[in-house]
Amino acid sequence: MKKINFNSSKSITNLFLVLGFFLLPIVLFLNSTNIPQLNLNDVYYLIIAQIFFLIITTIVSFFFYYIYFRKRISLINFLILNSFSFFTLFYFRKVLNFFSFFDQVFFLIDNIVTCLLFLFLYYLTFKIIIKHQVKIKKFFLIYIIINFFIFITTFITKHNYEEKILDNNTITFNNNFELSKINENDENHHVFIIILDAMIDLETAEQKNIIISKEDYKNKLKKNNFIYVDDFHANYPNTYLSIATILNSIYPVVSNSPRYKTRENFFPGMLLQNNLWLKGYKEPQNNEDKKNHNNFFSILKKISADFFYIGNSWSRCYPNELVQCFSSNKYSYFFTKVYPMYFYSFFRYFFDFYDQNNTSPLFNFFRVLKFSDDKNQKPLNSLDFLLDINFYENSKVKLNKTTFFLLHVLSPHPSSHVFFKDCTKTYVPELDNFVKTQLYKDFKEKELYSYAYKCLFDIALKWSKQITELNKKNIVVILGDHGMNFNNDNNDYEKLSNRLNNVFLSVKLPEECKSLKRPRSHVNILRYILNCTQKTNLNYLENKKFITRYEDHRDFGLAIPFE
Repeated sequence: MKKINFNSSKSITNLFLVLGFFLLPIVLFLNSTNIPQLNLNDVYYLIIAQIFFLIITTIVSFFFYYIYFRKRISLINFLILNSFSFFTLFYFRKVLNFFSFFDQVFFLIDNIVTCLLFLFLYYLTFKIIIKHQVKIKKFFLIYIIINFFIFITTFITKHNYEEKILDNNTITFNNNFELSKINENDENHHVFIIILDAMIDLETAEQKNIIISKEDYKNKLKKNNFIYVDDFHANYPNTYLSIATILNSIYPVVSNSPRYKTRENFFPGMLLQNNLWLKGYKEPQNNEDKKNHNNFFSILKKISADFFYIGNSWSRCYPNELVQCFSSNKYSYFFTKVYPMYFYSFFRYFFDFYDQNNTSPLFNFFRVLKFSDDKNQKPLNSLDFLLDINFYENSKVKLNKTTFFLLHVLSPHPSSHVFFKDCTKTYVPELDNFVKTQLYKDFKEKELYSYAYKCLFDIALKWSKQITELNKKNIVVILGDHGMNFNNDNNDYEKLSNRLNNVFLSVKLPEECKSLKRPRSHVNILRYILNCTQKTNLNYLENKKFITRYEDHRDFGLAIPFE
């Protein structure tokens, strides 16, 4: 009978503990909300990032072990200690929020107190692992195994549900795009689609006291040769479907569509695909089956048009065969993919330090490295693009070619940039609930929305005037991606109604296009533009409304008709 090698068993356990604490953040990040927004490549990026931190932690551990800790603790226990400490740092920002009141005294005190607390935890764990290494290792082992088990069972349950389709399996309205109707045109236009997040129409803005007089704003638009469209609405209450609808000019999902599990075929994922067919589908042998067709890319190909995307902190531009960017950075794509996992961690500081758009006092205080002044090496934000016409004038855009530009500004809904009354703005990292909470305490969300609404209106008008001075054939479309709900106490129907209805739309067209029939919802925006630029007569689709949800809702993946 062979003797069991307990040392080998211990070595495997120790290795599992070290690797487990580096894999655990990925496992916890891949929850039911995040999984639908990721693809397999995204998970690879997360693993690569953690391997990088594992290598750095191991090197640093070896260094300090042989310099100072060699006589106090074994090497493997020191590695386990540092792996566990690395894992705890993923909760750094959440702990930091508890000491936010110190920030009013001096902006670094809350960070200092939190760091001291984590140092104390490190020291305490160090003492425990020396005196009770067997017990603490068992605890670590059980904790890791339980989390892995929860992840596996949740993942299996999530991906083995029966596809739910609504009972009404018949589309009773036209949802096709007649690509054969459009052709190249000798005239070249530059078309700017400016999407302002949650921009409500003037009537609702006046009713909600966001602006004083809708007539004043209508007169401003008229003076700048804009057509204001009354009674415009969104087809979906979510950004990812609204913008996909605008670009594809058809309904991406309807009541009888198979339940989608991820957003990757919608905005912004659809822009990352450099082919005409949606990801996950094989291109058919003929062009008769348009069900899974990426209409927007097909339109660009058909009319030989270029396309530029100017994004934001939520969705930056990444170039491919059909998508061009005003700026590109070889590290930006990778950082954007892994950043959300490190959002509440201590390591987020490294990402925020790298992001030159982040003007937090903390980073201005420590930012001593000289970064490149080359604008082409920095991610261009859509708001910055609107604030400086030189980005367009000095760009590589071809003046003799029809070109579409999509700008998605994360305002007036308070987001990455928050406006104040005098139109000065402050940078707020996307989803930083703590900072937003402090701002809401001081100003209230509706007040911040009002400031941003009025400032962005003026910014967009000033910029559009400069654009049309360069070329009167340029087309500018300013619109909201959905409406805005100002009362969290509203019931679900009222909230959805506020997001679907009362959406802003104003367009600036060449004189010969002003008599065209105006669109009443997102799905007909691009048809309206093409009828102008390509001299076509594309039919409009019925103006439908659907209820769609985000990942944390049980109906995510369904499109339910809104009555």
